[in-house]
Amino acid sequence: MDTRWTPVRWIELAALLPATVCLGPLLLYGGFGMVFALIGAWSSRGAAGTVFMLSLLGQMWIGAASIACLWIPLVVGVTAVRQKPVLRWTIISLLLIGLADAAHFLLGAGDANAEIKSSAASILMWAAMLGLPMLVGARNLYLLFTPPVPPSSPPRPSGAAQPKP
Repeated sequence: MDTRWTPVRWIELAALLPATVCLGPLLLYGGFGMVFALIGAWSSRGAAGTVFMLSLLGQMWIGAASIACLWIPLVVGVTAVRQKPVLRWTIISLLLIGLADAAHFLLGAGDANAEIKSSAASILMWAAMLGLPMLVGARNLYLLFTPPVPPSSPPRPSGAAQPKP
């Protein structure tokens, strides 16, 4: 486990805190409430109207899972995640789906997009809530897709003998 906390990791921590503290609980608890709303809608109307609710529920839980996946490379280190292929590809998959989910929320048409763009304060708030975690996710995807760079060896003096292979 990589336990060194570099300045970049501290910045990632600060970037993930607003989404984790504010959006994480709302996504999870709102999702549980949505399950009860789905049950009520299904029992009274049947399948009509539940498709939209199911897609919203999926978006909420994907968002929550993506936020959770951002914390794993931060806490255990990218190197530890790379060493476990199932974990690595699960995180990559959820981060890609989460980036698409957040981009759809921010850039999609409809009432939510109009509310996001309604004021400068709203734009700044959503930039902090979703934009910063999206940057951390993009960085994690880059680090998980690219091979690790081996550490460079110290330069040798010019007159030193070369090691034999």
